[in-house]
Amino acid sequence: MGAAAWGGFVYNACRFTHGNTPVTHPSRQVLRQRLRQLILMRETGPKRPAWHLRRMQLIWGLHDALAALDGGLTPEFPQTLLAYGAATHDECERQVAELCALPVADIDEINARAEWIARWGRQRNWELTRWKDPHTADSIAFTILGKGGPRIVLVGNHHTGDDAAAAGIVTALTAMAALEECGGLGDVGCITLLSAGDAAGRTRALHELCGRHTHVLVLGAHRDGAFAASDADAATVVLRACATAVGMHSLAIARAADIEPIAGGLPALRGFGPSPKRGLAPTIALLALVCARLGTPS
Repeated sequence: MGAAAWGGFVYNACRFTHGNTPVTHPSRQVLRQRLRQLILMRETGPKRPAWHLRRMQLIWGLHDALAALDGGLTPEFPQTLLAYGAATHDECERQVAELCALPVADIDEINARAEWIARWGRQRNWELTRWKDPHTADSIAFTILGKGGPRIVLVGNHHTGDDAAAAGIVTALTAMAALEECGGLGDVGCITLLSAGDAAGRTRALHELCGRHTHVLVLGAHRDGAFAASDADAATVVLRACATAVGMHSLAIARAADIEPIAGGLPALRGFGPSPKRGLAPTIALLALVCARLGTPS
């Protein structure tokens, strides 16, 4: 299977539904597909160096997916996430452009953006919460469940035409799909993506969500590629380690008091989104890996 075909499979593997009934978990679909590929490669194909390299990649990928399915994070897991990000790159760019193109001039238009995000999550049977008010734009949240550990809320918004805000939302949706598909939820209690319709809606939603979550990750990158932390706590240690694992060896982290009110006193990190210094695929991998490792020893 060529790289393009493999990438298309990786992206679409997380979109299996039948009406309102979930079907086989996507990570099991990945395992089945990789096993089929290995069997076919044993029977067919030229025995050139590239063929043997691809076969070894499939073998280790299968090993990685099996371990991840049981909740373990293998040393190859960052590369698994990077490959997922690379495979979904073009589709993510298309989605960012599509979301940016939706207008935000009034409440109805902002709610149409919320519905765009809601459709994305419904395709994966993610749990949806919607805060509706006749006088303000809707805020929405999606939750995926893990096996136990930190309960993480990702905070973004859809009420602005800012490209970074849209890219942050698409990055978060894709990172959550990557963790669900690649089996990276073994050390996570849950991940909730909150997309706010306005500042007041974000405050109301976070007041409710912060009581049920343990960490806050704020979407939307700074132009210089830096991160901001509410405190120099264990979360920043995890961030640095994860950045190194996905090839971001130079990472600036500054203290930022302005995110403490947003976080409701929880440990918070701001800056999860593509920037000129961080590509889209590495940013997806970084966000997913940070979520996966927040509950593991540094």
